Amino acid sequence: MRSKIYIVMLFCLSISAIFGGCTESEYGEGKSEPVSFSAKICSRTQTRAVVDTAKNSGSNLIVSAAEPAKGIILSVSKMTRTSTADGSWPSGANIAVQQNGTTKQYTVDGDGNITSSYPFYWANKNDVSVTSWYPYSASLSSWAVVNNDQSNETNYDNSDLLYSSGILSYDGSKTLQYSHQTAKVVINIVKADNLIKLSNISSITIGTSNTPIILSGTVGSNGSITASTTTGYITPYQTTSSNYVVTYSALVIPQEMKGKQFIAINATNGVTYYYKPSTSTILSGGYEYDYNITVPYVNIGDYYYSDGTWGTNASPSGKTVIGIVFQNNPNRISETEKNKGWNHGYAMAITEASNSAVWGPLATDEEIGNVNTAELMYQDINGYNNTTYIINEYGNGKYSGLANTNYKAFYYATQYGSSTNGSAYPAPNSSSGWYLGSQGQWWDLMVNLGNIDLTSYQTNSDIITNWIEIFNLGNTALNNINALLAKINGSTSFPTDDSWYISSSQLSSDRADDMFCMSNGSFRIDSSIKNNGSNRVRSILAF
Repeated sequence: MRSKIYIVMLFCLSISAIFGGCTESEYGEGKSEPVSFSAKICSRTQTRAVVDTAKNSGSNLIVSAAEPAKGIILSVSKMTRTSTADGSWPSGANIAVQQNGTTKQYTVDGDGNITSSYPFYWANKNDVSVTSWYPYSASLSSWAVVNNDQSNETNYDNSDLLYSSGILSYDGSKTLQYSHQTAKVVINIVKADNLIKLSNISSITIGTSNTPIILSGTVGSNGSITASTTTGYITPYQTTSSNYVVTYSALVIPQEMKGKQFIAINATNGVTYYYKPSTSTILSGGYEYDYNITVPYVNIGDYYYSDGTWGTNASPSGKTVIGIVFQNNPNRISETEKNKGWNHGYAMAITEASNSAVWGPLATDEEIGNVNTAELMYQDINGYNNTTYIINEYGNGKYSGLANTNYKAFYYATQYGSSTNGSAYPAPNSSSGWYLGSQGQWWDLMVNLGNIDLTSYQTNSDIITNWIEIFNLGNTALNNINALLAKINGSTSFPTDDSWYISSSQLSSDRADDMFCMSNGSFRIDSSIKNNGSNRVRSILAF
C-alpha cells in the first residue's frame, strides 16, 4: 500500500487573513501584509529494506549482456521522499502558488524562507484554498520531462516536480503538504578490496540504449505523473560518500522496470554490469529506491585466494594466496568459461605443477587444431577446452585417467592442488579448477604480468614449422613476474636458466604448440617436440 508522501511547509510568520488585493482600511478585519513564509524539509521515513547485492548470488545483475555474475543480487527498498531532489530546497528555487486562478512566483532562499516580489496579501481572516508546485510555471503543466543528463546539479534539480494542494489559515494552524511526483533512484557502489573502484567505472546509466526507460509523462490535476512514450536513458548525478565508493542519484518518471536494463555500470575493462529486474519493479512517485550495488572487480596483479575471493593483500588474514590474476578482459576469456560463470578473469598458480613433463606422444594429431602462427597463438585462449578434451579422449573422462598416459603435462596441471600432487593450493569450488593454459593465455600472462608489449606480433600470420626465436626482450617479463611472486609466502619464482613452460596448444602432430621460454637475456615464443620431458608446467584457472 502506498504511503502518503509529503513535504511540510511550515508558515512560521503570523498569517491573519485571506488572500486579497484590498487594504485593511477597506475591510477592517485583516492586515494587508504580504504572504511570506518559511519551508521546512522533513526527514525521510524508511518503509522497506535497502537493496544489497552482497547477500547472495543471482541473475539480477548480469555481466556483458547475458552472463550471470557470481556473488551479485538485488532487492529493493522503498523510502518515503520528504525532501527535494538533494535533500533540501535548492537556493533560489522558484515555486508557483495559485489561488482563485491567479498564479504568483515565490522564491526559496538557502535558509528555506519563501518570499515574492509580487506576493498575495491577506485581506480577511477566512481560510483560503491554494495549490502550489515546483518548479515554477505560470500554470501547472500537463507534461513532465526528466532530463536525460542529470550529471550536473541544475539538470538534476530541475527534473523534479513537487505538488501541493491545501488550505492556509490566518492563524497559521494549517500547512501545505508538498509531495514529489517523480521517483528517486539512489545507487551506492559498495567498497571492498575485491570490488570495483571509482577509477574502474567509466560511466553509469539508468536505462540503456538497448532497453530505454520512459523520460516523460502526463501530469494529472493532482500533480501525479503517468508515464508516456518518450524514451532514453539517464546519466545520474554523482556525489562522494564516506561509506561507499561513490553514490549516484537520478529522478525518474514513475514506471515499471521489469525486464529492462535498469542500472548499467560500465567498467574500464570493457565489462558492463546490468541490474535487470526479473520480477515486477514499479518506481512510484514520491518514493526513493536505494540500491547498494556490490560489483566484483578484478585488477591485473590482484592476489587470488583459497576461498575464491581476491584482493591486493599478499598476506591476508585467514586466507591463503594461491594465484596471481593475469587477465580481467572479458574479450580474452573463453566463451565456454564465461558460460559456466567463470567470467572474472584468469589466475596463474604461485608454484610449479611439475618441473619436467611431456606434452604427449609423437606423430599424433590430437585434433584440437594447429596453432602455428603468432596470430593464432594470440587468439587461442581455449586452455580449458583443450585440457577437457585431452582428459575425455585420453583419460577416460577423469583427471586421474591421465596418470599412466603420455599426457603428463595435462595430468600434472589438473592435479595441481590435489593430494596426488602434494600441493597446498587446491582450487576453490567456485573456479574452473586448475588446468593447462593455452598459448594465448600464456601470451596474456607475459604481457599483463611481465609488462612487455607484443602487440606487433598479434597479427603475424607467418607459419612456424619449428621452434623459432620471434623476438628478444631480455629478462623484462621474468623479472616483473618474479617480483610479484616474491611477495607471496611459499611461492616458486620462475627460474633464470633456460626454462620452457608448456602450453596446451598444438603446433602439429609432432610438436606441442608453442611455449614461452625465458632465459638469461632472452625471451622467446617457440615450440617443442611433444615428448620432450624437460618442459615445466604451471597451472592456471578461471574464476
